Amino acid sequence: MKCKHAKKLISPYIDNELSETDRHTLAAHVEICPACRQELEETESVSAMFTAVDRPSAPFGFVTRVMAGIDEESEAHGFWRALGLHPHLLKVMEVAFALVIVIIGILSGNMLVTDKTAPLRVAELRGSFHLEVFESAPPDSIGGIYASMTGVTNER
Repeated sequence: MKCKHAKKLISPYIDNELSETDRHTLAAHVEICPACRQELEETESVSAMFTAVDRPSAPFGFVTRVMAGIDEESEAHGFWRALGLHPHLLKVMEVAFALVIVIIGILSGNMLVTDKTAPLRVAELRGSFHLEVFESAPPDSIGGIYASMTGVTNER
């Protein structure tokens, strides 16, 4: 057994949560490994300190205060139950209301962001594809030479 695996088994070993084979394997490893033996002894001493401590009793009136808090909680829910609303239904309604607010926020934000001038831009873009916007090519340019070779005139 490797020390890493043995150290994981020390706490369950002390709490008697290991199977018999794991207990014997760990015991055999602890006999030959001084580091794991020391780890086991330290963990056993800490465990013994915790088990030796007396359990404190609850302060006077603790149970009465807790029970009064429970009664107040049930009275608060009694108001909603009188209206026919169960506390779980209230939570569902809260979540639904929050979702409605988020959706309204998304929709209103989308209206602010969308561009209302898009149809105008499309018309400008389509107008720019007309041949009237192009200048005629000068005769000494490459375009002019090409136009004269192909017989295209520079008419509008």
